[in-house]
Amino acid sequence: MSKLVRAFLSYFAAVLLILQIINNSNAQDVAATIKIDAARATADVSGTYLNDATPRKRNFYFASTAGGSSNLGERISNVKLSKADGSSVAVRQLIPGEYLADDDFSSWKYTIALSPDRSPSSSAHASWINSDTGFLMLDDILPQGSQAAAVKLVLPDSWKSVSLDQAGDASSFKFASAADAVIVIGKRIKTSNAEVDGVSLQLATSGDWLFTEAEALAMATEIYSEYRKIFGAPHAGSAQIAIARFPVQVSPGNWQAETRGRNLTIVSSDMNFRTQSLQRLHEQLRHEIFHLWLPNAVNLSGKYDWFYEGFALYQSLKTAVFMNRIGFDDFLDTLSRAYSIDSRQTKRLSLVEASKARFAGNDTQVYARGMIVAFLTDVTLMERSKGKSSVSDVLEAVFKRHSKSAPAAEGTGAVIEVLRSAGIGQEFVDRNITGSAPIEWNNELMAAGIQPPDTVAKTGLTVSPKPRGRQKALLDKLGYNNWRKLSSK
Repeated sequence: MSKLVRAFLSYFAAVLLILQIINNSNAQDVAATIKIDAARATADVSGTYLNDATPRKRNFYFASTAGGSSNLGERISNVKLSKADGSSVAVRQLIPGEYLADDDFSSWKYTIALSPDRSPSSSAHASWINSDTGFLMLDDILPQGSQAAAVKLVLPDSWKSVSLDQAGDASSFKFASAADAVIVIGKRIKTSNAEVDGVSLQLATSGDWLFTEAEALAMATEIYSEYRKIFGAPHAGSAQIAIARFPVQVSPGNWQAETRGRNLTIVSSDMNFRTQSLQRLHEQLRHEIFHLWLPNAVNLSGKYDWFYEGFALYQSLKTAVFMNRIGFDDFLDTLSRAYSIDSRQTKRLSLVEASKARFAGNDTQVYARGMIVAFLTDVTLMERSKGKSSVSDVLEAVFKRHSKSAPAAEGTGAVIEVLRSAGIGQEFVDRNITGSAPIEWNNELMAAGIQPPDTVAKTGLTVSPKPRGRQKALLDKLGYNNWRKLSSK
């Protein structure tokens, strides 16, 4: 055999291998039945692939992590695979949650354990059920590679289910994306609905709270309306907000949340007093509703958490001032604490680097530094444009330029390009986003009429006693005089 022929055959074999890998990783539509056993906190899952011209190839695997949760594959047991004619296909476990079949297969069965994790941090990010409530996130229940999913849900007597995608009857669902699908289940799920600017908001609550369902829904609609003004368009036609208590014992004031697709999940303990409970709920909703737009309604990829988490925190804070939920002193105090967190970092990482390892202990830095950078962006744009441009214009531009219908793009690069277009210089980007140097913000604080922290007296940010004209204008844009405007109304 000549060298040319051998080279060609080697190349051809490599191409076939690549094609097989691509074929194996392609998402597939599925039909599945999920039968819940609340007493054992398990689900028996059976299903089949629908849209493949050929049977599924031999890899069969499940999500191993979700948010801060890990080792999810250990929940899977009793895996059985079969061909279209019903004949069994032998399968062996490689590691927990990953399996290799001896032949092609079309259908599958398995059991998944859904007892709540002992760590409450996983409660909003991975599926669980307890004696009266549960969340089913299809991304960690169905095998990986599942795309659109038709699901039949079998629940214990007296249980009900709530989802945006119920189809026909209360036990049937059709999801365009299994990765974004969330089903709330339980014995005492309460639901209510509202429409805001043509968008349907559905609220599902479980458990007893110091706030009412009507108050929670009114908050959600008001906050959604405020963000709609910023982004200029709806995120989608509908959204679901689900609120439940932690499935494990936690102290008052703790909460975890996630916004997945159009599904907002809050798992929380209540506060000690009603006023605290209402304030905490407003904080939760402000942050998570923001995520319906960013990052969930844009076609951006990669680890750009520094932007959609840090800027979400800042916009939530600023929105709270303008909605008269917090005072301007609270606004400054939060920024002061974020600055302190960033300044105390011993192992300094840039925002870009910290975002890549966010769930490896860098989440606090991502949130704190990201929020400060959003504030500096806001002040810089307002100062240079004499109040005509702000961080809101950046948020709107990212949303509109990179909507779901736009071509896919890498998140950090796309956001930096929007910042540059808005007037944020490369030096700002190099120092605060791609660089790891401590934040220097005295110039921006002076422009906004804010005095920097006094490290000797251990005081935080304060408003200058006699701000000048331009400073007064910037303070007004930041919400300093908002309470006066509301009082006059």
